[in-house]
Amino acid sequence: KNLIDSLSPKNLKWKFELMPSSHVDVLAEGIYSGLKFVFNDFYIPDSVVLKGVEEIKGYYAGLDKAYDFKVKIPVGAFGESAGILFQSKPEEAVNLLRCGLTIHPGSADLHGSLGEVYEYLDQTELAIKYYKLAFEKSVPKSAASRKYQYLSKKFEDQK
Repeated sequence: KNLIDSLSPKNLKWKFELMPSSHVDVLAEGIYSGLKFVFNDFYIPDSVVLKGVEEIKGYYAGLDKAYDFKVKIPVGAFGESAGILFQSKPEEAVNLLRCGLTIHPGSADLHGSLGEVYEYLDQTELAIKYYKLAFEKSVPKSAASRKYQYLSKKFEDQK
């Protein structure tokens, strides 16, 4: 800590934290705390998410500049953010999931999430379409595969 304080490296983000845990516990807690600190920027605040797709893309563009390399928006960021948007702006959740599919076209999760939003919006044909795509893109015989197969069949049977 004293060495880093004395050198004061420009643009170095760091922190020093004493942990009151036992020797065994501190390893796991330290790794968790360190990873959380290092990847803190990759957590999109709800205040950004609620502003919509363009703001989310802008947030990641800011990371590109900050880290000087192209940051691909993770599948999970699209899914989690769509879940937040879905509560108050379901149409914006659709836009975000569609954007996610341009970056991750093979994602069963994003296809399935889009099916769920369309189901909520009573757009049955689109819900079936995306449930089928989610089924096709999911790992065969997985829980997700069975879920999307069931959902697409359920809605087709109701027609």
